[in-house]
Amino acid sequence: MSNPLLNEKRLKQAAAANDSGWAAPDESTRRGNVDPLNDGPTTPWVPTGRTMTVAGTANATAVLFVLLLAAAVVGWLGVDAPDGQVYKFPAYAIGGLLVGFGLAIFLSFKPHLAKFLAPVYAIAEGLFVGAISKAYETYYDGIVVQAAGATIAVFAVMLTMYSLRIIKVT
Repeated sequence: MSNPLLNEKRLKQAAAANDSGWAAPDESTRRGNVDPLNDGPTTPWVPTGRTMTVAGTANATAVLFVLLLAAAVVGWLGVDAPDGQVYKFPAYAIGGLLVGFGLAIFLSFKPHLAKFLAPVYAIAEGLFVGAISKAYETYYDGIVVQAAGATIAVFAVMLTMYSLRIIKVT
């Protein structure tokens, strides 16, 4: 649902009624001849014609998801729990947690590097998620299947609703 105060209809009404807002000057107080604003260069950003699409987003998500699943299998197989007790939790799983957290913080400041570091992040998090999932599955039988099923169901419903334009980005 869009904002009821900042929609197109309300903005047109305000413009038509000369509703200039609080503390805004009216026509009599404005200066007639305003110098142009030329105090520096304009933005160096130039559109390249490559816009974000649903298909492109789905493709990138699929590739990263496959990497995450492959790493999760490695993490899952690395946990040694023969008789219902976790005896060996792999150190690389903790390393995956730390690398993933570090990359998440780093990429929040340098988002232009995400296309290069997102696969590393997916692999690092996959190692940790696979190992911790096996540990939880060892102690609580069936919990991973329930969590994965619920997550996949919510993801599929949200993606379908977005693809059918039921959910719109505003």
